[in-house]
Amino acid sequence: EEKKLVFGSNIQREEAMQALKNNDWVKNWYLDDTMERLYREKLFYSDVVSDYEDLVRQKDCVLGYRLHGNLMALSNGVPSIYFTYDSRTVEFAETYQIPSYDVFSTKEFVLEDYWDQGLFDKFNRAWFQTYREMALFLSENNIDHKMVDVMNADTQLERKVA
Repeated sequence: EEKKLVFGSNIQREEAMQALKNNDWVKNWYLDDTMERLYREKLFYSDVVSDYEDLVRQKDCVLGYRLHGNLMALSNGVPSIYFTYDSRTVEFAETYQIPSYDVFSTKEFVLEDYWDQGLFDKFNRAWFQTYREMALFLSENNIDHKMVDVMNADTQLERKVA
């Protein structure tokens, strides 16, 4: 339906919006007037990854449910807050220390609670450590890769900080 909302004719757009409104999961959970307006006016879609990368670089912060969208933001130095909704997404956010909000919690989401560089410093450390461990694992097991040895003083990664 989202593709129709972005690329469809006026009739297709209305049909797509009606299909969303008729979906029990959507209508009972989050499709209020504000969300409908966002869907109609701000929805972005592209099959080209670099289009999304160009878009996300222009943002101050990304809030989202989608793993790849959040990672694209973080990899471009844009703070991202992951909205978690199941054990898989919680575990991923915890592993990489990505600031996250459990959408099923009783706690109200307040953006200012997450707008703290200390939260993103934790992510930056976790990412660096995981990258280093993966490069070391591949090298120790004689698996060809293009990862940089971050412990070697002669090579420096371009450091992007969320």
